[in-house]
Amino acid sequence: MQWKKERKHTRIGIKPKRRYEKRFHDHSNSRFGKERFNIGLHFYEKQEKGLGNYFQDALYSDIDSLIIYSGIHPVKFDEYYCMLSKRFPFAIYYKIKEDDLLIDAILDCRQKPDVAEKRLGKK
Repeated sequence: MQWKKERKHTRIGIKPKRRYEKRFHDHSNSRFGKERFNIGLHFYEKQEKGLGNYFQDALYSDIDSLIIYSGIHPVKFDEYYCMLSKRFPFAIYYKIKEDDLLIDAILDCRQKPDVAEKRLGKK
């Protein structure tokens, strides 16, 4: 007697694509979110011409990879997933709500940890 296994045609290890929204909080009295990202861009551009564009492309590439890899990163501050950039010392904090991926902050990892806590609503 032969046993037949039913196989569903699924691609193992690949999640369905998620819609995502690039969302930055713009705090007028602080240097977080999009402004912090732009500071990093200008910092690297000052170091060497073209490095700022490479920084921007690298971070957007990391953000785009969240479509596939979202949800596997460690959870920080009770609700935010934290993905570290592959090429630069920046962390991308995001949430998953239903089918949406909400990027809340892109922060420099070389700053005090209190800054991230304060930015993400803790403390």
